[in-house]
Amino acid sequence: MQGRVTGTVIVQFAIGRKGEVLCPEVVSGPDALRQQVLDAVRKYVYKPYVLNGQTVLVFTTASVKTSNK
Repeated sequence: MQGRVTGTVIVQFAIGRKGEVLCPEVVSGPDALRQQVLDAVRKYVYKPYVLNGQTVLVFTTASVKTSNK
């Protein structure tokens, strides 16, 4: 386990009208984890948000925690 980096990476992004992740950007977290977390977040798919019967673009923040366990 020596040399493994753990921590929390904070990512901001938009959720598109089809539930896709758009424009993810790391806000904070260990440099060694940032690219891996961005790659993972880009694969997320959300249920689209609906407002007044229409799907809408929303902005959100996610905390991605990593550990050696």
